[in-house]
Amino acid sequence: MAFEHLQRIRFHQCDPAGVLFYGRVFEVVESAYEELCRAAGLDIQALMDQEVHTTPIVRAEADYLSPVRVGEEVTVRAVVERLGGSSIHIAYSIVGADGTERIRAKVVHVFVAADGWSTTEIPPDVRAAYLRFAAD
Repeated sequence: MAFEHLQRIRFHQCDPAGVLFYGRVFEVVESAYEELCRAAGLDIQALMDQEVHTTPIVRAEADYLSPVRVGEEVTVRAVVERLGGSSIHIAYSIVGADGTERIRAKVVHVFVAADGWSTTEIPPDVRAAYLRFAAD
């Protein structure tokens, strides 16, 4: 099931032509990721405290299909594409109000131990939470 999050594109996110600046795409998807975590029932503060583990991004990519302009309200759809032993692969689609897909992005997070940053298994409760938004 895909998670959906509405966002308005702000002036500060755009380049002088009024188009979403490429580097800001990952701000947009990161906001959707944060809301996905909340919707999945994950404790955002616990994730941020990094006492047991943390989830750095090890890969990020985006395909720009058509411009996203300042002031537009877009829907960011997020799907957990793959849930490995220690990694989570999330696919994002930024869709305009007219229903056209404007940007596709993928982000991979890896779970690592907070002390030493060695790869660690995704905790069972966190895995179950992410599975709520897994691709069919």
